[in-house]
Amino acid sequence: MTTNRLQSAATAVSPAHLQLGGVWGKTLDDFCQTWMLALNEDLLLDGFRQRPGIQAWIGEHIGKFMLGAIPAAALLNSEALQAKVSRLAEGLVAAQEDDGYLGTYVENRFLGLTPENRRDVWDIWVHKYCILSLLAYHDATGWQPALCAASKAGDRLLREFGVGARDLNRTDQHQGLASGSVLEPIVGLYQATGEQRFMDFATHIVEGWDTDEAPGLLRILRARGDVATIGNGKAYEMMSCFVGLLEYARETGHRDYIEMVLEARNQLADTQRYPTGGMSSGEYFLRAGALPESADIETCVTFTWIQLNLRLYELCGDERSLDLVEEAAWNQLLPAFSPASDTLSYFLAMTGPKRFFRKWIHGTDGSAYETVPITCCHNNGHRGLAGVPQFAYAVTASGTVAVNFYGKSSCEVDLPDSGSVRIEQHTDFPHSGAVRIEVFAEPQAEYEIQFRVPPWAHGMTANGIGAEAGEKRVCVCAQGNTRFELQLPMEPRVMLCGFEARGKCCVARGPLLYALDRAPDGLDLDQVALLLGSGEIAANIEVDTNREWPVLRVPVAAIGGTSVNPGCVTKAGTATLVPIQLAGLHENPGLTGCVVFTVDKWAHHPKRRESLFPEYRVLLPMLWCPESPPEVSALRRP
Repeated sequence: MTTNRLQSAATAVSPAHLQLGGVWGKTLDDFCQTWMLALNEDLLLDGFRQRPGIQAWIGEHIGKFMLGAIPAAALLNSEALQAKVSRLAEGLVAAQEDDGYLGTYVENRFLGLTPENRRDVWDIWVHKYCILSLLAYHDATGWQPALCAASKAGDRLLREFGVGARDLNRTDQHQGLASGSVLEPIVGLYQATGEQRFMDFATHIVEGWDTDEAPGLLRILRARGDVATIGNGKAYEMMSCFVGLLEYARETGHRDYIEMVLEARNQLADTQRYPTGGMSSGEYFLRAGALPESADIETCVTFTWIQLNLRLYELCGDERSLDLVEEAAWNQLLPAFSPASDTLSYFLAMTGPKRFFRKWIHGTDGSAYETVPITCCHNNGHRGLAGVPQFAYAVTASGTVAVNFYGKSSCEVDLPDSGSVRIEQHTDFPHSGAVRIEVFAEPQAEYEIQFRVPPWAHGMTANGIGAEAGEKRVCVCAQGNTRFELQLPMEPRVMLCGFEARGKCCVARGPLLYALDRAPDGLDLDQVALLLGSGEIAANIEVDTNREWPVLRVPVAAIGGTSVNPGCVTKAGTATLVPIQLAGLHENPGLTGCVVFTVDKWAHHPKRRESLFPEYRVLLPMLWCPESPPEVSALRRP
């Protein structure tokens, strides 16, 4: 193994030592019962057993499913899910060909789109997820055949695309971004086996990014260029390459690669990020600042954005990463799940509607299988559900405990100087900002605990101790059993928006964005504007906590129904804003009916929107008195 390996700045809690409750825990448990356990195992395996598979990228699903199900089974202590994962791992290993091939094709293997081959081939992408999942299964269980199968698949790719062989960048329709993301599992094979050939192969992949040839990833990062110009701007695949580059940097000690990815992340956060924390428009990055209100924000992109930021926090302790994860997790990932947690929406836009899939999609109706629906976003959605909580608590390189995310939960950690410590978090967060944290340790054990200060929690305290201006943590030294009372202020706030949303705003409380999905009588959604009045805006917003989720009541005005002659502006009483999790659910046929992919893919296109699906608005126009403008307390976004 290399001697330049970088040590992690923070280490997440093992899923086996973490218990979840609250909103997040219930969603994960429900999704396990209604989707993970219900997903047809033959559907996941038949593409490997009887090649070719029924659809071009059918093979990606088993790997992604296992990557989410392995930690979910540990978090939920689910023997049924653990058994299902074991059957899938054994079935996948049994289906591998003798030469290591682990795809779902018979002809045109490892070929990209060419005049001679017009079929969309995703062999390398499928191998990527098979290798990652087998490595994760080996890490969780120690089952040696999984590691052997992963290594054989890696060697098959090496023979095909190693030094002097074919060009990996010319094998997919995204200018090498999809195929190049195989860097992560290749580095993973080196981490698991110590075999130098895998690190040499990883270096070969990285060197291919430092040229003028597509996708030019490393060349553009090195020049601090426009990230959206890497490859063809495909967001999910591009950020997957960033994750692989971080793992390569971890093993080789290339801190400059980490800095380049960190700067690219900051560029994306500053120019490609919607108020919900989501990314992409129709799965692609657009030009900087092009953030159309009705854009299709892909759930796969949301997950990979979260994954990238968690990896940055783990590697270099970057606090902004946690702010970005919290924002996207609560406002883009979780709202994509149906209320029953049995399916989700492939796209979730700031301007509704929400459409929840009830059928198999992507080119086949799946009538041969009795199963819940499956898409790439279903699999990455549940990977996010299981992945985010693992970083609720972390142990830093200096041996302190970092409490990163709030919500009912508990964990056990081992500290270098204090031994085993149990932490219990009691709260109804995000409904309120009152959090009680109890730490159980040996009487003589001394430790430091660091409580993260979210960017919206101005004035947060822990046992009356607050953070200094600009500080990201409230740090407290303690000994033995200790109780901490945290207060995270949750006053409503108005966030002014820029870029294409100039002139509109969002309303938020705590980590949650709120949306309008029912206009006052006589108006439609596009006629409603916030009537900000004068003085402090938040003082005009009433919080109603007498519901399962708090709602906000805001004064609104009616604006004209046309853009040519808006007419008079009149007061229209108050409107009720609900958390984005609840928006667009009233009489939504997608909650029970069948939604077909070809319809849903264009659900948010302004020219193809259908009225039968209820809409909502996250962005709202705002009005105030010109003679006495309000004191806008806009959030400085993380």
